[in-house]
Amino acid sequence: QGRPTITSSVRIIDDLQITDIKVTVDITHTFVSDLTLKLISPEGTSVTLLRLACSRNQNIQATFSDDGERLVCGTNPAVSDVVLPQEPFSKFFGESARGEWQLVVEDGFDFEYFLVSFE
Repeated sequence: QGRPTITSSVRIIDDLQITDIKVTVDITHTFVSDLTLKLISPEGTSVTLLRLACSRNQNIQATFSDDGERLVCGTNPAVSDVVLPQEPFSKFFGESARGEWQLVVEDGFDFEYFLVSFE
């Protein structure tokens, strides 16, 4: 049956070579530790932003960037400020930005969250 999953997409029309990425998310969820967040490029490259982190703390209001700080879990929101993704965005460097980008949010348990925004 698989994990409950929500996918949010953003379409980029400019054919620019990727040299830097920042992803801002606002997710309301009772247990951030249930979540895995992945960004998938139009070419199919996948980078894990966050995976099963921050124990039973709530919510994410953060920007993920290779220039961010190491994740330090708060209480609410559990993830905030500018933080390093679990895997580097440099995996995307050299690809074209053109096409559909997907933010995939997998919940290890039943749905308990709402994706407020992704940019």
